[in-house]
Amino acid sequence: MPVSSGRIRDCLRSGGLEEANRLLGRPYSITGRVVRGSGLGRRLGFPTANLSVPAERILVPGVFAVRAAVGTGAKRGLPGVCNVGWQPTVPGRDRDRPPRAEVHLLGFRGGLYGRTLRVDFIRKLRDEKTFADMDSLKEQMARDAKRARLYIRSKN
Repeated sequence: MPVSSGRIRDCLRSGGLEEANRLLGRPYSITGRVVRGSGLGRRLGFPTANLSVPAERILVPGVFAVRAAVGTGAKRGLPGVCNVGWQPTVPGRDRDRPPRAEVHLLGFRGGLYGRTLRVDFIRKLRDEKTFADMDSLKEQMARDAKRARLYIRSKN
């Protein structure tokens, strides 16, 4: 079957990130400007860069091991975890709005507001899900960060 942009979009929409990456010959990526969020990630111990992503970009819901680079010209990014979705555990989140992309950069300290971030999606870790409470969400975020770090380290 020939490689085409339509086939790659279909893979992404159906959750086939690894197949899309194979067809692309590189990781699928999104680029967006870092905007202020609610600060929930920081309060849970996992500060996130919330991305303003153009509407035409395909955002695949789930939690992913990623590499993220500040600026569009950066060659190698920092390891991280990206959640794409609707934050179902957080009260008042509306699934009628577009999914949100938020990235926690592993070991990063510093400010990113207003900067451009390119996020390369390396591997899907799990689907987005609802947790019983914020403590359960925080525990899962720690497991996700550990898995992402181990997976990305094994790929270097």
